[in-house]
Amino acid sequence: MPIDRIPPQPASSTPVPRMLLVALGHPLRHDDGVAASVLSLVSPRAGVDRRVIVQPPPDMATELRRYDEVVFVDTDTLAEHATVEPLVMRPTPGVAIGHSLRPGEVVTLARYAYGFTGRAWLCCVPVRQSETGVDEGVESAAHVRAAAAALHEAFPASLGYAGSVSSGG
Repeated sequence: MPIDRIPPQPASSTPVPRMLLVALGHPLRHDDGVAASVLSLVSPRAGVDRRVIVQPPPDMATELRRYDEVVFVDTDTLAEHATVEPLVMRPTPGVAIGHSLRPGEVVTLARYAYGFTGRAWLCCVPVRQSETGVDEGVESAAHVRAAAAALHEAFPASLGYAGSVSSGG
């Protein structure tokens, strides 16, 4: 059948936005691994994919173009409260692309090299330390719950909230 004769596909009345949730951090570095715990507390609806990675590799930029929204969940030793905010993308002159990038850099690469037109967000989870060792205490568990609740509040159509996590003590 010639291309101009292919029947049009019916338009969906409510298109499902595609979302990618990316938990960043290493689970063997004290609180640095709590981002994965945040993802375990959200219930993704249709069109939502999840990844747990240590750091975003440059080739992740090619994957982002398939999504309308990308949310990076990362720990922050300076944060006082869990937040979900638009990811600020600033050109970083002289940055050499290596084996990993910061979230803003991978989104900038996705925009300029691969045509990503979606929105990017950063969910910060407050932590105290990220040295070697495993120590997700009661305070970390509270921050994990707060971050998961903040994600649900920011994206209620895409994410449910499971609401509990063990303290890991």
